[in-house]
Amino acid sequence: MTSSTPEAAPLTDAEIITHYQAGTLLSELRRPADTSHQEALHRKLATLHNAGSIDLLALTATPEFQNLDRRHFFAIQQVYCDTIPLLDAHPLAMLKMVQRVVTQAGNDGVATMPRDALRRWIGQAPGRAKEIVAAGQLDPGMDREVLRDALVTLGDLSSIMSFFVVADPRRQAAIAALGALKPQSQQAGDAAFAALVSIAAADPDEDMRFTALFAAFGLLENCKAKRRSGCRPSWLR
Repeated sequence: MTSSTPEAAPLTDAEIITHYQAGTLLSELRRPADTSHQEALHRKLATLHNAGSIDLLALTATPEFQNLDRRHFFAIQQVYCDTIPLLDAHPLAMLKMVQRVVTQAGNDGVATMPRDALRRWIGQAPGRAKEIVAAGQLDPGMDREVLRDALVTLGDLSSIMSFFVVADPRRQAAIAALGALKPQSQQAGDAAFAALVSIAAADPDEDMRFTALFAAFGLLENCKAKRRSGCRPSWLR
């Protein structure tokens, strides 16, 4: 911004709502703005969404959003990545919204950004993770990374192990989640490690074997941390 360019005033709540209702909110959000205002704007957007005055999830399904060019899409995606952790939403609705954003981002590295925001959002509340895991039990097409994040947040060994019997990507998600588990007891740690060793040694699927191997190392690191705090699983002795 040059000295001859007047600084745009931050959008008020009323202006945000008016632009949302008129279908012009995205146009306003993609304009150059003082970066010092961005954090406050994103909090304001989240507050209005949580109050029901606007719907940031539904906005991603509109032609206005889907027709964003690449440059403007990146700017709007950043708004969403900063806002997602602040939003109240049903877990499956949030998952669908993030999938729309990721699909529109394509194979660019920026597609990892909304996934990271979703990971933080899931990690804020075990109830969200529980809803996603329950949906994953019924949906073989559940996003593998999302299911892994939900299983890790939930931290329940029995929920993780329940996916070991399926023959689709959900099984790999569960194996990976097991490596991030922080066992609450020696018995739980022993059971998790034994399951990973069995898969790494004998599973016919190479991807599953590699996932189990890396997960086993992750589990060992977690349990070493516990050992330093006084917990030493039997298989580390």
